[in-house]
Amino acid sequence: MSSLCGAKESVITDYPAQVLLENLEKNVEVNVPEDVSSRPVVTGHEWGVLDDDFSKKNKGRFTKVLAAGMWPTHLFNSTTDAILTSTRLFLDAVAASESSTLDASFPVRRL
Repeated sequence: MSSLCGAKESVITDYPAQVLLENLEKNVEVNVPEDVSSRPVVTGHEWGVLDDDFSKKNKGRFTKVLAAGMWPTHLFNSTTDAILTSTRLFLDAVAASESSTLDASFPVRRL
């Protein structure tokens, strides 16, 4: 979405399982036109893991984080903590004080 809205750079992450990343790559291929100036980069990242290559390379590099997902209710608090931990690492400190945002979509459990 951010690429389609004119972002200079976009990164799409998911849990680092090959099948998930291949699905994301396919979604980019199908839904992002070739002429979009900044095609999203797809890579694996597990929320809350701060010592992997992706985390080290991207510390303080982003001004926006869009987070969405479906988590089992019993994992909700730990997953939320992991997302916030990663987000703090990735958001640029200067930009964060001015305009950085975390846009998150959390599922609602229906009974």
